[in-house]
Amino acid sequence: MNEHYQDPKKVKALIDLGSLSSLNKDLEPAEGVQHDFSNPAKNVTVAYHRDRGEDLDWDHHASAKAFFKSDIEQYGYLFTQAGEWYVKGGKFTEAVLLTKAIAQDY
Repeated sequence: MNEHYQDPKKVKALIDLGSLSSLNKDLEPAEGVQHDFSNPAKNVTVAYHRDRGEDLDWDHHASAKAFFKSDIEQYGYLFTQAGEWYVKGGKFTEAVLLTKAIAQDY
């Protein structure tokens, strides 16, 4: 995320996908490349709505604190207006800067 999702336009496009099954460096497959939930294209993000036909799912939270207290399945990521990514999940029971999490090999 830190490497591939720093441009606010690309971050918005990522958010517009709704809930994700997996996050990869590309949002869309190359033109003409087959991509769906059962057969994802290499390095392409997999979204439940776009790739499996589920209802578009966005949870709205009043604050970052509310988001991180919500029911995060495995990992929860938050992109701040300052352009920083935070993550909660795995061995991190509280939200931490993604750069810190990567440094600790999460």
